[in-house]
Amino acid sequence: MVNTKEKVLNSVTRAFRFFSQDLENLPAEVFDRSLGGKARTAADIAHEVRITNERLCRDMQRQPSEAQPNGWVIAPEELRTKEATIQSFKTSSEQVVQLIEQMSLEEMEEIVPGVLGDASRADHCRSMTVHLWYHSGQLNFMQTLLGDSDIHWS
Repeated sequence: MVNTKEKVLNSVTRAFRFFSQDLENLPAEVFDRSLGGKARTAADIAHEVRITNERLCRDMQRQPSEAQPNGWVIAPEELRTKEATIQSFKTSSEQVVQLIEQMSLEEMEEIVPGVLGDASRADHCRSMTVHLWYHSGQLNFMQTLLGDSDIHWS
């Protein structure tokens, strides 16, 4: 039987893989270009995912969180290319996986405070996964607006 930690790790890892594949399959120009003039760029979306994941990890480690930015999260200039965005997301994802792998099953089930309220570490990871899927849908919508209706997940 698969335990809570294994389920969480499998779910987070799968969401990271699919989000990465979504980033890989977008053209480079949408990483610093707003489709329609108001929409966030792929770099902005990936940056928000990264900082949200990092914040949830700080919660899981009982470390203080930084203040949430007001308004839409905008990627810094150095993270606005396809290559930089993908590398930043990859590095951050690996850190999340390492943190989860280091925790025991008991630690994953322990209730800790966080930006989303008191919840188990596993629940903080589930929030991370849901957030990833939400933004993966935004990347998929960008993809279709650009004429690519293929599903690139494997």
